[in-house]
Amino acid sequence: SVEALQKQNDDLEESLRLFYLLIMGMAVLLMQAGFSYLEAGTVRQSNAKSILLKNFGDAFMGALIWWLWGFGVSHTGASGAQYGQFAFNWDNSNGNAIAFFHSFAFAVTSATIVSGGVAERMQLHAYLIYTCVMLGAIYPTLACWCWASSGFVYREGYLDFAGSGVVHLTGGIGALIGAIFLGPRYGRFREKEVNGGFYREVLEFKAHSTIVASLGTWLLWFGWFAFNASSTLSADLDSMQVATVAAANTLLCSAAATCTGTALSATLLGGFHLPDTHNSLLGGLVAITAGCAYLDSYSALGVGVVSAFVTKLFSHALIRFQIDDPLDAFAVHGGNGALGLLAVGFLASEGRTDTDNQSDFGVLLGGDGHLLGAQLIGLLVIVTWTGFISIVAFSVLYSSKYLGEYLTETTGRPGWQEFLSLRVPRDYELLGLDALFYDGTDGELSTSQINMKSLMDAAVRRIAAKKQARGKRKAIKASTSRKDSDDESGTVEGAQNRGTLDDSLHGADANLRQARERAINLLMSRMGEEMSEFSEEQDGSVQHQRSQPDPERAATGAVAARQGVTSGRPSFPPPPPPRDAVRTNSSKRFSWGKPRASPEAKEDLGIEEVYQD
Repeated sequence: SVEALQKQNDDLEESLRLFYLLIMGMAVLLMQAGFSYLEAGTVRQSNAKSILLKNFGDAFMGALIWWLWGFGVSHTGASGAQYGQFAFNWDNSNGNAIAFFHSFAFAVTSATIVSGGVAERMQLHAYLIYTCVMLGAIYPTLACWCWASSGFVYREGYLDFAGSGVVHLTGGIGALIGAIFLGPRYGRFREKEVNGGFYREVLEFKAHSTIVASLGTWLLWFGWFAFNASSTLSADLDSMQVATVAAANTLLCSAAATCTGTALSATLLGGFHLPDTHNSLLGGLVAITAGCAYLDSYSALGVGVVSAFVTKLFSHALIRFQIDDPLDAFAVHGGNGALGLLAVGFLASEGRTDTDNQSDFGVLLGGDGHLLGAQLIGLLVIVTWTGFISIVAFSVLYSSKYLGEYLTETTGRPGWQEFLSLRVPRDYELLGLDALFYDGTDGELSTSQINMKSLMDAAVRRIAAKKQARGKRKAIKASTSRKDSDDESGTVEGAQNRGTLDDSLHGADANLRQARERAINLLMSRMGEEMSEFSEEQDGSVQHQRSQPDPERAATGAVAARQGVTSGRPSFPPPPPPRDAVRTNSSKRFSWGKPRASPEAKEDLGIEEVYQD
């Protein structure tokens, strides 16, 4: 019958839609692997595992937050369905399972972007708390306002096909706020005196592996086609025609951005720079995400060219204001996310924006400006909402250090102050997060890191001694309390013992703080001296060479650190500059080698394992 054939046709169309969204959602989730490879390859080797764990955390903890709260707040998602359910069970009659799965693939991208801006210095638990804020409050609220049919921004005629604003601009603003609150990595910016004046010198830390970063960029490029094309949310003929236009514009814009950015980098630096190629490609992908279904081929090509300049402009602006963004997350996602929204308002083609919105076409193609005004409203709402909530969240996380100081004073346990800080301690950061919080770095430690580890080992021993002394003090206090009623002399003797222990504990704390500060200051000063030596070289092509450390002086320094020397210059050999550092204040780039202590020096330092796999 006709009714049976119609039902069979409807069932087939729905099956194709579900299969299409399922496969595309899987491909979009593959972008998480791309982000992980890109970030792990860009940071220094001593922090690779920490950034990978952050990516695992925001993906899997984010899935729980999205199920418990975020999906219900959004009232919509990349699936186009509306439910408003919290911690819900699956219901095949309304398709909430595919709606949850596909929308989460988009939501988690906004959280992952933030990890690049706060890399190498943010506490893991603080980052996971902000991930909960992003996926529980910031992103779902914007998805509701900008994509749901009931959202006030959507009703103004706002168009963001796949999320240049809702996803990427949101993540870029979060990364910027986080980088500002954390401050730059140690040694990233410094002022150098020349002829009685000062000028700012920027130190770029060498990437862990450009091969790994390149693999991550390729994975992101592949996943981006599913990211943009699947935003049709349907698999009928008309929707698939729109999807093909979205994929073709994505390819064309990313190609134009990559070629332009690579040429621009070669012109400014006097040679090709692979990380700039990565950022140019990603910037072009972000810029076309909002308008991939609304622009013609010529407009997509122009957006790609402009995005390369936007990426470079915002990257240099961050350096100018001394904001340390290790992966240029704000330049790539924030700057180009705004560009993508404005490109729709200026260049949307007539006939391609015929949706159920009140929308028209780009103002440069004869539009009346209504669409451009709607895009500006959306841009303002995204920046304001994300910036406000991010500032509140990071302010609370930053202020938690005062609670840590209070708990440290009341309980006598120094771990509270370090645990409740937004940023890892300075000596931990210089040594590398992998060696302290994880199962060690994948490569050998440099000589400066070996000396730092010796100092940290001494600090651990002092803390253990302090706990042991505190236990003895409690035992003496209990003993003198029992004797107080019978023998007054016992009380006097106990008070003398307690005074002696108090003095020793105070001296141990002072020695520990002074030893740590001396070692840190020495590391930073030696880094500055080595940078000055390079700046004074006439021929920039000469590679800096360093001699092996003296084992006797290294052993003497380790003993001094263990004994808590309180005056004089430490006698262990001055550490060389970090092997990950690269000079960038000239047209030539130089990298130090990988200085390592000799086996005898390692043995004298008392380090049996040097964190090797």
